[in-house]
Amino acid sequence: MRARSTVFVGTTLAVLGSGCSTLSGKWVGSCEYGDARYGYTSAITVQMEDGTGSDVAGDVNLDMFDGRTFKGRVSGLRSDTWLEMDGTFQQEDGEWKLTLNGDIGEDVIEGDCGLIVPLGAGSLSGDLTLER
Repeated sequence: MRARSTVFVGTTLAVLGSGCSTLSGKWVGSCEYGDARYGYTSAITVQMEDGTGSDVAGDVNLDMFDGRTFKGRVSGLRSDTWLEMDGTFQQEDGEWKLTLNGDIGEDVIEGDCGLIVPLGAGSLSGDLTLER
């Protein structure tokens, strides 16, 4: 009986320890975008929550280069090594869309960020860095 219990406990720990590592927690960093003439940096904070399977979501705070602050929710998918999330922010001048895509390291996510501005005014794309 003791040997069977030891095998069962060992098997359970192996199953719990496999799969994607957690992304839950606070991630802080920046989106550095630019266009043909200008470069901009926005501070970003994401309070990440792992979901079921490959689902991931979070509350995001984006402090824009022009002094505005966007608060909203992003959601998406993740693997062991890759993250894809997007969300929208309703502002006085319309709906803004944020995308976050990146490679997941132990305590860093590095990749791309994009911000689509309302009313066909264009978009910004750039480099994303998040650390916890």
